[in-house]
Parts: sequence; structure tokens; C-alpha cells
Amino acid sequence: MSSEVELLRQQLAAAQQQLSISRQRFSKTDLPIFLDGLHKYLFFNLEIQTDEMQLTRGDPSNAHNKLCPRKLRAWESFPLEQEKIWRLFMESSLVKDELFTSLHTLEEMGENVRRQLIGSELDLNHFLRQTVEDHMSRIVEELYKDTQL
Repeated sequence: MSSEVELLRQQLAAAQQQLSISRQRFSKTDLPIFLDGLHKYLFFNLEIQTDEMQLTRGDPSNAHNKLCPRKLRAWESFPLEQEKIWRLFMESSLVKDELFTSLHTLEEMGENVRRQLIGSELDLNHFLRQTVEDHMSRIVEELYKDTQL
């Protein structure tokens, strides 16, 4: 009888652990988990088209109407400014609150990204919008909601 009770306790503990894992995957995420998920499921899925017949043709130095810096200058105060902002940011609720896309959704998005090979500048722009810009704009929206940030 006690071995049956022990077996049931083990099964209950396993079920509770599985439920906890499922909740994590399907629930909204906090910022650190969200950023990690973006890197893991989206950004690292970049695949380059290797079939030369499918690649963009033309002169790669064709940079008409594109921004290009003419002079670079050191930003001496950047480390101190960044440290101050980072400290303020890490103390905010934005880092802890579950406001962002679930890991499950990011995984599914990553599956779609993997199907699209990068063979042109247009493909790369599309990839960047899917993996970086759309998600970063979501973070910026949340930043604007916090008056201190």
C-alpha cells in the first residue's frame, strides 16, 4: 500500500513539474527571457542562400541613396552614460513583468524564419524586421509607458 502511495506522489510531482514547464513555454515572458528567446529561436536561424542562381546580381558597391558615415568620432562619455541608464533600466518593473511574447510563439516564428533563405538585401531587410525591429519596437513601447525610463 505504501509503495502505491509513493508511486502516486512521484506521478503527481512529475505532472506538476510538466505543468510548470508548459506554463513557462506558453505564458508571456519577462524581458530577459524574451530577449534570450529572440536570440535562440529567431536570430540564430539566419540561413544564407548558397545557390548562386537564386542570389541577387549586380555591383555590391551600388550604395546610392544609402546613409554612410564620413567621419567617426569616439563617444568618450558613453560607458558612464550607459551604466547609469542600464542601472535605472534593471531596477524598473519592465525587466520583471511578463509583458512579452511566449517562448512557444517565438519557437513557431523561428520555424517560419528557417524556411526563408537570405539571398538578397531585400531578404535581409525582411529577416531583420521579423527578428529584430518588430520585437524591439514592442520593448520601446513598454519603455515609453514608464515615465522614469
